[in-house]
Amino acid sequence: MQNLIFIILKNTLKLTCSDQTPLRRRVKLILLSPFFIVFLVSPLLAKPQLSKSFRPQWGETLLQFESYHSTANYDKTGKVAPLPSAGGFWASTGFDFAGRYVFSHRLAATTGLSFVNSQANQASTTRYNEGVQNFRGSIEYKIPSTFADFIAEGHFQLSLYKPNEAILKPLYGDGAHEGGGSFWILQKFGAFYWHGKAGLLFRSDGLSSHLPHQVGLHWRFSPWTLSSVLDGTIPISADTMGENQRHSYLQRSNAGSWMYRSANPTRYFLDFQMKYEVTNQFGFNGGWGTSILGKNSSHGTRFFIGIDIYWPPTATINNKSPLKNTLLPSKSPTRDEEEWKQNETTIPLSL
Repeated sequence: MQNLIFIILKNTLKLTCSDQTPLRRRVKLILLSPFFIVFLVSPLLAKPQLSKSFRPQWGETLLQFESYHSTANYDKTGKVAPLPSAGGFWASTGFDFAGRYVFSHRLAATTGLSFVNSQANQASTTRYNEGVQNFRGSIEYKIPSTFADFIAEGHFQLSLYKPNEAILKPLYGDGAHEGGGSFWILQKFGAFYWHGKAGLLFRSDGLSSHLPHQVGLHWRFSPWTLSSVLDGTIPISADTMGENQRHSYLQRSNAGSWMYRSANPTRYFLDFQMKYEVTNQFGFNGGWGTSILGKNSSHGTRFFIGIDIYWPPTATINNKSPLKNTLLPSKSPTRDEEEWKQNETTIPLSL
């Protein structure tokens, strides 16, 4: 796998640097090296999300596989502590199905479903559990601005899984319904762009509410996009059950891992992501991520790989990227359409 990734990256450098001066080639190699080193040492290609493009009548489907592995937790002081059982570990694999449709230059909606398989090893005993974890959806509204792109988002998640404390099986979800909102900012500087996000997340079943936040830097050199994303969450309310009772159950059923249903968790992940657009309607994406800070949460690494499928309107011009496609006009463009052409380039293809 590593040899294959090396060959792909080597050919990519040839394609992206062949038409540049020696100085520009050196600059590009220096900027690319932090991203490429990550992928050279990763057995799999970090977590992609649905795009934030607002191209009317475009649809998107994301199919994603992900894997997470942990042998330690962050304790309540933020120190990394191994799982209680010697040689114990907690792992999960899952498939995620998500879709997005853009109704207008301002309005879009998403939906998704997750299937997860979890595995817990404790005292030489390995237990498994699996099932459909959740169903979720969101509404996105783009706020007009000449400075940057602002997006207001409302979202919900219905848990299709409820942990049974009478049965000692590893958890494959928090087992709680969720609802909240987020506010995004996206800004472009030439081939680079960054995004930031902050929001509120409320959870049922006595679990703490949270303040999720995220910041990312992206570099697009068609057909590639390289990204690094810092994703975190901090509690803003206390767990009603308390740490001792909550963590006692996780000790017995989840090999002591605090990945799910821990009391008042704080966690930060650093992800490195890559996307390749094969055509204007199909692309690959994936990456690698690791936890870097936390309290009352799991410490581990994760890998992601997936495909994006874009569903354009029936009448499109087959350009290189779906963001560059234009509807075949049947009449003169409206003022709203002209505004879209001027501002849409600030929206990343995928975050």
